[in-house]
Amino acid sequence: HTALKIEQQYSGSTIHVLDASRSVGVVGSLLNRERHADFVAEHHEEYVRVREAFLDRRKKTKLLSIEEARRRKGTVEWDDYIPPTPSFTGAETFSKYPLDELVDHIDWTPFFKTWELKGKYPEILDDSEVGEAARSLHSDATQLLQRIVCDKLLTANAIIGFYPANTIDDDDVALYTDESRKDVLAVIRGLRQQFEKPPGRPNWSLADFVAPAQTHVVDYVGAFVVTAGIGLAAASPRTPTRSTAGGASFRSSAAACSRTRSGKASARPTPSSIRGFRSSPIPAAF
Repeated sequence: HTALKIEQQYSGSTIHVLDASRSVGVVGSLLNRERHADFVAEHHEEYVRVREAFLDRRKKTKLLSIEEARRRKGTVEWDDYIPPTPSFTGAETFSKYPLDELVDHIDWTPFFKTWELKGKYPEILDDSEVGEAARSLHSDATQLLQRIVCDKLLTANAIIGFYPANTIDDDDVALYTDESRKDVLAVIRGLRQQFEKPPGRPNWSLADFVAPAQTHVVDYVGAFVVTAGIGLAAASPRTPTRSTAGGASFRSSAAACSRTRSGKASARPTPSSIRGFRSSPIPAAF
């Protein structure tokens, strides 16, 4: 999408980043006066190659009409499937979530990637090549986290929502205002695969994995938005670490990597204590 849809239409620099933890290094290169021009030019050349390769593949790819793609949609058996009921419907806000509960669930692997140390945590700490640097970096980070938690320098907020939902009109998912499922709150427009596949391989849409309205199966859709970086700009001048120049990168990558992999059992509701997260009956072929 960056190469095909955005880069050609935007007058400024356009760089694709795999995940938020790697954005710090990209921004650093863009702000570096000596590095900026070459960095942007390298990515522009890469996106030109991506576009040319895409157009070449597109010439060789046979696309189906949307009507034919729908006829080839996959089949999901709903008769014996009972979706789990979430513990609430609508949106619930988690304001100023306790930071100490999040620290134990930080995914450190993207943090090390930000500092160009390749390896998975915790194995990277004992790596023969980068282990020493990883241990030093991890020690500095945990000390910084302790200060962030104790002084409440950052704020973590989240909004989680579950909504009664059913698929309508083949590719779309209707979200309902309540369990009566009479009034539609919003419609999520789905895309369906339209490239021709070998016999026996369906053309899927994400809507195929939400129970169709005509089945009368009571299904749900969930969504969430999280952040652990509120207050980062104000905290940066107060928490120098590693080096004055690298301090902002250090804090930003720490905040970006502070996403939970699971909730923590406590009286306070946590992500894992909220029923409704499930694996849809998606076949491996998808």
